[in-house]
Amino acid sequence: MSLLINTVTIPQRYGLLRVLGATVDKFIMESETVWSVSSYRAVYLSDGIFIVPEGVTTVVLCACAGGGGGSTVDTKGGSAGDIVSELGVAVSPGDSVIITIGVGGIEDAPGTDTTFGGLVLTGGAQGNYEGEGSPSTSCGGTFNDGAKVGVYFGGQAGLFGHGGTGEGGNSSGGGGGGSGVSGGTGGNGRIVLNWKL
Repeated sequence: MSLLINTVTIPQRYGLLRVLGATVDKFIMESETVWSVSSYRAVYLSDGIFIVPEGVTTVVLCACAGGGGGSTVDTKGGSAGDIVSELGVAVSPGDSVIITIGVGGIEDAPGTDTTFGGLVLTGGAQGNYEGEGSPSTSCGGTFNDGAKVGVYFGGQAGLFGHGGTGEGGNSSGGGGGGSGVSGGTGGNGRIVLNWKL
């Protein structure tokens, strides 16, 4: 797990409010007391455990499973792994939630699953997608399917990355690999958690 740490300094009448490891969404001044609402984020690129902070009963997920590999036996690219975008998940303070991050499939192989506790996102299928470079928008941004090259189709765009191009291009961010004589590999999965205190 990599925890994104931000430092925010907000000047106000009675001094400075410094918030470490969080982003201040808003603050309310009442007499000499400042009340803040802070957003936190954790990014998982590999397996781990999320310990739910005190006072947190919901986390919001952007997540994807591993993308499928491109085909070496026909002209189709791999499919992206299953995704969830801005999904609210109920949690209990103090719980330890086991996280598994899906791995992108090699050529002619599916991607593996991403899990957050009991939530399972299935890895993408291998060699069944006909990408031609069209855009796809998700909570990770706007990415493109892999472009078709000659007779070989690209892979499907993932939640956080592009699909692999035809003729064996590799993918990123949960997308599918491109097809070709040597098929491209799918992109690994990812989980991004957001919560507020």
